[in-house]
Amino acid sequence: MKHKQLIIKIGVLAFFLLLGFGIYFNSLHNEFQYDDYHHIVKNPYIQNTSNIPLFFTEPRTFSVFSGTARHYRPLIMSSYAINYYFGKLNPAGYHLVNLGFHAGSAFLVFLVIQLMMRGGESLSFPALAAGLFFLTTPFNSEVVNYVAARSTVMSAFFYLLSFYCWVKFREVAKLGRSEQVAGSRKNVGELGSSEQAASSSFKDLPATRYPLPTTYYIASLLTFILAILTKEIAITLPVMLWLYDLYFPKSSSSYSSKPQRRSVLNYRNFLPYMPFALIGIFSVFFLRRIFFGRSVTAPGESWVDNFHLVIKVKVLAKYFYHMIVPTQLSIEHLIQDNLNIYFSLSLIMVIGLILLAFRLWRSPDRGGKMVSFYIVWFFIVLFPIMAVSLHAPYQENRGYLSVAGLMGIVAVGLNKLTMKRVQRGGIQQVVIYILCGVLVVIYSAGTIARNVVWKSDVILWSDAMEKYPQSIIVRLQIGSYYARSGDFGRAATEYREVLNREPENLVALNRLGAIYLEKGDLNTAVILFEKALKIMPYSMYTSQNMARIYKERGQLNLANRHLLIVLGFSPHDLRIFEQLAENYMEMERIDDFHRMMTMALAEDPGNPGVRRALGLIYMYKKKWDAAQREFEVVLGLLPGDVRTRIDLTYVYSRMGILNMTEEQVKEALAMNPQDPEVLQTMGNLYFKKGRIEEALASYQTAMDINPNLFFSYNNLGLVYFQKGDMAKAAESFEADIRQNPESHGVRFNLARAYEMQGRKDLARKELQKVLTATSKVDTNKEIHQAAQKRLASLK
Repeated sequence: MKHKQLIIKIGVLAFFLLLGFGIYFNSLHNEFQYDDYHHIVKNPYIQNTSNIPLFFTEPRTFSVFSGTARHYRPLIMSSYAINYYFGKLNPAGYHLVNLGFHAGSAFLVFLVIQLMMRGGESLSFPALAAGLFFLTTPFNSEVVNYVAARSTVMSAFFYLLSFYCWVKFREVAKLGRSEQVAGSRKNVGELGSSEQAASSSFKDLPATRYPLPTTYYIASLLTFILAILTKEIAITLPVMLWLYDLYFPKSSSSYSSKPQRRSVLNYRNFLPYMPFALIGIFSVFFLRRIFFGRSVTAPGESWVDNFHLVIKVKVLAKYFYHMIVPTQLSIEHLIQDNLNIYFSLSLIMVIGLILLAFRLWRSPDRGGKMVSFYIVWFFIVLFPIMAVSLHAPYQENRGYLSVAGLMGIVAVGLNKLTMKRVQRGGIQQVVIYILCGVLVVIYSAGTIARNVVWKSDVILWSDAMEKYPQSIIVRLQIGSYYARSGDFGRAATEYREVLNREPENLVALNRLGAIYLEKGDLNTAVILFEKALKIMPYSMYTSQNMARIYKERGQLNLANRHLLIVLGFSPHDLRIFEQLAENYMEMERIDDFHRMMTMALAEDPGNPGVRRALGLIYMYKKKWDAAQREFEVVLGLLPGDVRTRIDLTYVYSRMGILNMTEEQVKEALAMNPQDPEVLQTMGNLYFKKGRIEEALASYQTAMDINPNLFFSYNNLGLVYFQKGDMAKAAESFEADIRQNPESHGVRFNLARAYEMQGRKDLARKELQKVLTATSKVDTNKEIHQAAQKRLASLK
C-alpha cells in the first residue's frame, strides 16, 4: 500500500515537472532583467564557489551596491554561485533552477492541501487541481522569468516544506494517540480528563507503526532555517504553525472545540514554537542589526513613517484580484497614494475578507475553518511586505506565497462540489473535471504568452508602458534602454518627459547628465549633476559622474572626494579603488594613499578593493613580492577579475617567473577570449619569450576587436622593429601617437624606426619633441636622457 502511495506521489511530481518545463520552455533563454544585473551579472563574488562560506559571514557580497542593498540571504547567493560554476552567465541555467523550485512549490501545495483535507495518502482531485492552478497561473510566472525573484520562490519552497512537515508532525502524533486511546478505553479513568489523554507525548507513541513525530518536527525546523536564510519573509512561519494548531487542534474531533482552544493557548503548548520564533527573530532582527546596524527600517525612519494606509489597502486588494484574474500583469504597477473609488472598493474587499475569515473560524464545519485559515494565510504571509516601505509597493513575485492560500480556498470549494456528485449524478463530477482542465489550459497559454514579454528589456518595458503610461519608473527604464542602445536622442526625450512631471527626479537628472557627459558637453552635465546634488548631497550615481568630470578638469582632490562617496554605496568596488590609486599617483601623494588603505584594511580585512589598491601601490613602489601577495588575495576572492590578473602577470614577469606569467594569462584568456587587454598581455609575454609570430597574432587580434587600443599599436610596432620591417614599425607607432600624442615612449620608438630607415631629419624632429615634453617632469627622466643620447648621436 505504501509503495503504491509513493508511486502516486512520484508520478504527480514528475507530471508537475514535465508540465512546468513545457509551459516555461520558451522562457529559458530570456535575458537577465532589472535587479539581476547588480545581484548576478555584475556581482564578482558569485564567480567563485569557494566564496560560499563568505556569503554567511559577509552580507555585502549580496550585491555590487552592497552599501545600500542590505540583505542577509546566504543561501540565495550560494545558489547563484553554483549556477555560475556550471553555466557562467547563461540565463537558461538560472531560469531552470527557478523553475525547479516553482514546480516543487506547486507539488508541496498539492501535498499540504491533500493532508489538510484529510485525504490521507490517496490522490485527492481538489488538491491536485489546486497544485496545477498554482503551477500554471500567469500570476506566478515572474518567479521563473525574473531570476532575482529566486529569493521568493526558493524561500516559498522551504516555507511550504516546513509547513508540510509540521502538519505531518501533528497528524502522526494524532494517529498514534488514536490507536493508544482505542486500545485502552478501559483505562481512561486512570489517565484523567480527555484533554490530558489527547495531549502530545512523544514517548508514548507506538513507533513501530508510525514514524516518530520528532522526525517531522526536526525536519520542519531545519527547512524553516533554510527558508529564513533564503529570504526574510519566512519569519511569518511560526505564526502560521501556531494558527494551524489553533484552527485544527491536536485532539480528535470527538472532543468539543472550546477545551481544544484553551489547550492551544496554554503556555506549555507554546514550547514547540519557541525554536522557530527564536531563530526567526535572531535571523531577521539581531543578525541585521549586527551586520547593518539596523533591523528593518532605514536610519532616521520609523514604522509610522513607512506605513501608508491607502497604498497598503490597494496593494492587498490588487494581490487578491490578480490571483483570481491574472490579467494586466506587468513588471511595474502604478499604485497611487490617493483616495478614490479604487481605494473604497479595496477597503471593502479587505474588510470583507477579514470578517469572512472570523465568521468561518467560529463555524463548526471543517471546510469553513479551512477557508478561514487560508484567508488568514493570505494576510499573514503578506504582512512583512505590508509592514515595510518598499521602493516598488507592488511586485507580482512578492505575492507568490500568498497564492497558496487562495489555492487552498479553491480546493475546499472543489471538494464541496465533488462531494455532491452522489445526489446529482456523476455528470457533475465530469463537468467539474472538464472545467478545471480548461482553466489549466487557459492559465498555461497565458503563462506562455507572458514568457514572451520577458524575452528582452525593450519588450518587457514596452509592455509596461502600454499598461501604465503614467509610470515614471517605466519611462526611466525605457530611457535607459535607449541609452544603452546608443540612441541618446530618444533617451534624452524620455528623461526630459520625466523631469517635466517631476523636476526634482534624481534618476532622470543623473541619466540626462550622463548623456551630456558622453557627448562632451561638460557644462550642461555639471548643471544637471549640481541640481541633483542639491536634492541629495550623497548620491552614488551623481558622485561617480562628478568624479569623472573633475578628473578630466584636473581637479583630482574633488574627484577623490566624490569617489569616496561612491565607496560608501559600493565599498568593494575594485574599479573605484583603481581610480583613487591612479589619482593619488598622479598627484604624487602615493604615501598618503598608502596610509589611507592601511587603515581601511585594519577596519575591513576582507575587502578585495582595499587589497587591489594596496597591490597597485606596491607595483608603483616596485615592491613586487608585496604586490604579488595582495593581487593573489584579490583573485582568491574574485578569480574573474581580469585587470587584477593582468597586473599579476606583469608582477610575475618583473620577478622573472615567466611560467606563472603564462599560466595567469591563459586563465584570463580562457575566461575572456575576446578581451583585447588580455590578448595584448599575451602578446607581451610571447614577445618577451622571443615568440615573435605568436606575439604578432595576439596584437593583431586585439586591434581587430578594439582599434582604439593604442598600446597594441606600440607593441605591434616593436614586433615589426624586431623583425626588421621598419616601414610597418613606423606605421604602427604613428597610429599609436595619433590616438595618444602624449605617449613619449612611443614617440621615441618612432624616432628609432625613422633612424633605421635613414630618415634622420624626421628622427631628430621626434626626439626633439620628446625632450621638450619631458624636460620638466622628473618621472620622465629616463626617457629624457635616452632621447638626449640618441639626438647627440644623430648630430
